[in-house]
Amino acid sequence: TAGSKIRSQANKLVEKLMACSPHYIRCIKPNENKRPKDFDSERVHHQVEYLGLRENIRVRRAGFAYRRAFAKFLHRYAVLTKETWPRWTKDVRQGVEWILRSVGLDSSHYQLGKTKVFIKAPETLFLLEEQRERRFNIYARVIQRAFKKYFAQRQRERQKSEAVSLVHGKKQRRKYSLNRCFACDYIGLDSKPGLQNLIGRREKVVFAETVKKYDRRFKVARRDLILTSKALYLIGRERVKRPIWYSWQDPNYQEVVKRKIEFDQIGDVTLSPLQDDFVVIHLKNDYDSLLEIVFKTEFLCAFAKQYRATFNRDLPVRFLNSCEFRVKKLAWGGGGVRTVKFVEGSVTNQAVLTTSGKTLTVTIGPGMPADSRPVQRVIPTMTRAPPRPAAVVRPPAPARTAPPPPVTTIFHPRGSIRAPPPPSEPAPPNQP
Repeated sequence: TAGSKIRSQANKLVEKLMACSPHYIRCIKPNENKRPKDFDSERVHHQVEYLGLRENIRVRRAGFAYRRAFAKFLHRYAVLTKETWPRWTKDVRQGVEWILRSVGLDSSHYQLGKTKVFIKAPETLFLLEEQRERRFNIYARVIQRAFKKYFAQRQRERQKSEAVSLVHGKKQRRKYSLNRCFACDYIGLDSKPGLQNLIGRREKVVFAETVKKYDRRFKVARRDLILTSKALYLIGRERVKRPIWYSWQDPNYQEVVKRKIEFDQIGDVTLSPLQDDFVVIHLKNDYDSLLEIVFKTEFLCAFAKQYRATFNRDLPVRFLNSCEFRVKKLAWGGGGVRTVKFVEGSVTNQAVLTTSGKTLTVTIGPGMPADSRPVQRVIPTMTRAPPRPAAVVRPPAPARTAPPPPVTTIFHPRGSIRAPPPPSEPAPPNQP
């Protein structure tokens, strides 16, 4: 069959090719009659001439595996040196020679013709390509850093403006918190897998900080406040009970969720008009939480953003000098109501707490005016660089001949090269 004939002929061809070391294969059509052992000399000569076989044989004899015009070579490998990138204003021949010398190539590995550069070994070309890829990788990282820095600065300024809009004209500001950057995570969740396990896998953490929580007697307890895209967590630590035979060891503590507040349970949030750090979170059908949050403005901004994304409305925020909040109802007694008052009278920026029955009085010194705004940084706009001008192409120098390089069996099939002169003609070593 036709398939078996093709298979047998292909096998014979492969056997002949494996018996030698071919570097270049071209199929020539011997005749138009599709008859074996019938060669049309004129047609075969035409194919040999226009397929560039004679020139390829000359290139193989000369030992050059790669050839490229000066302008194309310079355009491709100009990135390898600082002098040729981003633009080269001198002669293209000088630019090509500068690139080849900068990568440490010996002059015996290449030759410069009138309009083209000739490279002998493919390993040299592979070296150029590898360095080109490395250079592109370096430049890509530089561009990525520039873009990340630009968008991070723009995001930071946007966060500052959003945070200021929530408390502008309503609450005095602390000097150090007015121009600070937002870090979101202040407890290092990445290095605390125990805390991460207490939060849902699908919940994104937008704010985390260690805060102070006040109970019904205004006693302080530390809690890890974690704000996610779905809820607000207050995480504490409890002592793990050990058997009697382990009593000699140090007590061990583990993290537990003391309280989880869903967004739909929140009624409103109350702050004072002074520069203190107290925040009261009121719930609709449960007891409230009195917290002292150092980064209250950042927390309020993140909380309002998540609340707006969930319910498509603004978070209710109040600024009062006196606030009542409900405390937790215990089994042996009623819940009741507590009062916290804010007074401006201290000379320091640290809050002074005094208790009197069911009332907590917070005294603090005056802060910055309520209409204070952070210093706006001018972020330069991203502009596109002007196009790179084309390299200057000068007329070629007078042709000079050079002795042919050693013969090699590796060559490139494209292009053409002038046949090497006979050995009897003397020539300077610059032009092949």
